[in-house]
Amino acid sequence: MAGYAIWLHVFPPAVLTAKDTITLAGYVRGDWATPEFFQLMKARHFWLTGRPDRARAHADSLIALLEPVLRAGAEPLIEYGTGQPRSALAEAYAYVGRPADAARLIDAHLEKRRRGPVPSWYLNLPIALVDAAYVDVLIGRRDLAVARLEEALRLPSGTWISRALLRADPSWAPLRGHPGFERLIAGDP
Repeated sequence: MAGYAIWLHVFPPAVLTAKDTITLAGYVRGDWATPEFFQLMKARHFWLTGRPDRARAHADSLIALLEPVLRAGAEPLIEYGTGQPRSALAEAYAYVGRPADAARLIDAHLEKRRRGPVPSWYLNLPIALVDAAYVDVLIGRRDLAVARLEEALRLPSGTWISRALLRADPSWAPLRGHPGFERLIAGDP
């Protein structure tokens, strides 16, 4: 999420068009990405560029890929070993208009990260908090999103979230004007 602000504001329109036109075959070439992450990337891209119908189509594909795997109890890694399939599925539910499913799944994912065994690396909880806050934004839980972002900023999470990224990234635009969010990005306690 953090890089999206840079992506949208720095690179020329031709680079943005690349995200429109890249294919699954091109994206997974060289075995550095997965079909699940491709669908998530495309859904986010189309959602954040104002094309919700196209975002929903990719979110539907992501749901079709992840639901059976997660139902079977597997934990696929969808992005360089850091991607969280449950948060990706919750995000997909939000894009397709299933807020109750998104809320249930993202809350469970975050709780699992909070109480699970020692994380494989120290950023698991901050990443989960930022992912949960983004899903909360998508489904209209603004107060909870702000609370989760506040918590993430208290942890070692600078590569995933910072006050500067919160100000710049359009993903957080729905929080603009929220008193807690405005205090948060200003750095006020």
